[in-house]
Amino acid sequence: MASIQLEHSSEDALAVMARVPRIGQVKSRLAKEIGQAGALAAYKVLLGTTLEEAALVQARRYLFYAPGEIPPERCAWPVGGEILEGFSLVPQPEGDLGGKIEAAFSRAFSDGCHRCVVIGADCPGIRRPLLEEAMRRLDSVGLVLGPAEDGGYYLIGLRADSWPLSSLFQQVEWGSGAVLVQTLIHARGLGLDPFFLPRLYDIDRPGDLLRWRSESRAE
Repeated sequence: MASIQLEHSSEDALAVMARVPRIGQVKSRLAKEIGQAGALAAYKVLLGTTLEEAALVQARRYLFYAPGEIPPERCAWPVGGEILEGFSLVPQPEGDLGGKIEAAFSRAFSDGCHRCVVIGADCPGIRRPLLEEAMRRLDSVGLVLGPAEDGGYYLIGLRADSWPLSSLFQQVEWGSGAVLVQTLIHARGLGLDPFFLPRLYDIDRPGDLLRWRSESRAE
């Protein structure tokens, strides 16, 4: 297959936070209930879809992989080489999720990007139009959030002209249902009035998986 050359805007950055899809290293909560093989299979589909949608966005693209892992071989990712070639593979730093997200923004802005959107790989509702809307909204607001049904967020977007904003990622109970509320308290303390994208769900439990499969069959 011929390599696909994907253009990007030097002003925009799109960062995907992910784990290398290996058995026993992904979707731990889901794996406890459906087994490690089932959790890995689901994660591969989620991650592959996320990367394919992200590859369609005209932006400088990054794939931040979890710390403590060897640099991932391209064949370990569930997408073709022509997709992955459009991403810069960068290791996440040690520490909590807030520190990892902050590092993603810092990298994008230090590379000269003016707008940056950061997403995870757990939300099946992330599609190209949603990502492009997030970028457009950053023309007029300083913060874009994609609320998740579990109380967190699946997307966050910021502009370079308001960076750094370290306090936005501190004193947040990551992994809890209070993440979005705590983030909003910090944001408003910084004078940021966010734009909210549609509320979506992540895949963390067997019920989420059943819902996703049902919706996929209906499409």
